[in-house]
Amino acid sequence: MKVRKRSAILISMVLLFSLLASSTCAFASSKPVLKKGMRSEAVRTLQANLKKLGFFNVEPTGYFGDITLAAVKNFQKKYNIPTTGIVATLTHAKLDELLRAMEKPKPAGLAQGAKGNEVRILQEKLNILGYMKVSPTGHFGPITESALIQLQKYYGIEPHGVADRETMALIDRLIAEEEHASRGGDPEPATPVSIRPLYRVKIERVPNLPKAPYLKGVGRYEGVVIHYTDNPGDNARMEANFVRSNWKNAFVHEFIDADEIIQVADPDYKAWGAGKEANDRYIHLELCHEYTREDFEASYRKLVRRAAEYLYINQLGVTPAKPDRTGTLWGHYHVTMYWGGTNHVDPIGYLAKWGISWDDLVEDVAREYAAIDAEYGHKVR
Repeated sequence: MKVRKRSAILISMVLLFSLLASSTCAFASSKPVLKKGMRSEAVRTLQANLKKLGFFNVEPTGYFGDITLAAVKNFQKKYNIPTTGIVATLTHAKLDELLRAMEKPKPAGLAQGAKGNEVRILQEKLNILGYMKVSPTGHFGPITESALIQLQKYYGIEPHGVADRETMALIDRLIAEEEHASRGGDPEPATPVSIRPLYRVKIERVPNLPKAPYLKGVGRYEGVVIHYTDNPGDNARMEANFVRSNWKNAFVHEFIDADEIIQVADPDYKAWGAGKEANDRYIHLELCHEYTREDFEASYRKLVRRAAEYLYINQLGVTPAKPDRTGTLWGHYHVTMYWGGTNHVDPIGYLAKWGISWDDLVEDVAREYAAIDAEYGHKVR
């Protein structure tokens, strides 16, 4: 009798746990399994959700390609889900959990849409701190929100883009520190150096690009990322024309080929070139495909010089990217390896085709940096 009773209890418990498990997973399991090669509205929703959570930095397309695959794998890796790249029950459930957490109401304070003198004063302070470079308008729009988000991220508070009590206290403390420094206290951050580009740079900026500052503020990038277009047959002109109508997918600051350097994005603001971490920190320069040794060398010289010029402007020096995420000169390959959020490995293979290693590039940029310093250094020191 006791044995039968114990068995009945065990059976009841199994049934209960099965019911609970099925009800817990019902929402997630009702969603389709998504994987590379698929195209659907469910994929578009996945991409939009990954973008909200900071794992996807281009516009949703509805196609599950390499960028989506990398985003899914990075998401799975971060949250200890098997890194399959396939979106099934566990991944859907974690996405739902995080998205629900994001839906909590924003704190009270100045937010997008606000107008008036308080907003103007906030913008003046953000200008002082280097997170805005436009004249205060008294209207809280996307530029003000982007400035607040980057400041909040850099100083380790929740990046909700609202000037709440905590954020305003931080801003006031930073303003006081700035005033202390100006009265002879701690040294101020290095002022960007004004230099003249060696090669002609055609300024053809795409209209209406977002103006989000770097983590440290407007113009305060921390290094340079080198890219390669991997589009044989395209040149800088064709790439610049393409990005004018396709920038919502991705864009860099400049395209470089044997004949032209075309700047399509203001280097004072971040581009969407290599995942959110790299975008928050670095200038992005993209080398175009060349077919002859003469043309490659011409484009390579321009690339090396532009990288050196950007590093010199912010007095960053030339150090290669390292696994601890230090260094000022990066390839897209290094961003993939050390920051994640992307799966590209350029420009390593393209440079190798012409007999140039990454160490060679670093050495060449350092040589140009020294040449710039020889010309301008007396004005800096």
